[in-house]
Parts: sequence; C-alpha cells; structure tokens
Amino acid sequence: DNDQHFGAHSQPSDSQLSLVRLRAGRADAVPLIFIHAAGASALCYLPMVNLLPNAHPVYAVDDNSLSGGAEFRLSSIEHAASECAALLSAELGASASTESEARPK
Repeated sequence: DNDQHFGAHSQPSDSQLSLVRLRAGRADAVPLIFIHAAGASALCYLPMVNLLPNAHPVYAVDDNSLSGGAEFRLSSIEHAASECAALLSAELGASASTESEARPK
C-alpha cells in the first residue's frame, strides 16, 4: 500500500520545488533522493521505490509548477541544480552534503 509511504511536501505551496518523502526508512540509513524528470511528477518513481530495500528513506524533489501550484522560475539547469541543492540542504541538513562529500572521487 503506497499511502503509508507518502509525506507532506516540505515547502510552502508557492515554492517551485518541494521535497516529498516517498518512504520513511530507518533514521540511520543513507537516504535515496530522486529528482523529478523534465515535465513529470516525482510520483513516477513510486513503482521503483516499492522494489528498493525498506531500510533506506526515499525522497523526491518535485516541481510544483507542473500542477499549477507555483510559478515556473528556474532559468537554467544550473539554477535548477542550485535550488535542488539548497532545498536538500535545508530539509535534510548535513546528511545531504556530508554523504556526497564522503564519496570517493
């Protein structure tokens, strides 16, 4: 049942991007984060989430402008990436930046 996985959007409805919790997972597990595909809702990842191990929390960055809930304001892919990084840092804190920095180059 997918309903038990969903969390509320983390940003006000007028924000273009929001973080949606698709599955809670364990607090000590590294989160998996999906970014919505161009022109698609982050909910397109639900079938994949159901195939992943339950331990990891799963989040998705969604674009509220697709549903008319916000104005489209992202001017470039670089702007979109910067906004995603800021959202993840604000919502997931140090775990969002620490995990990527800890990976070997």
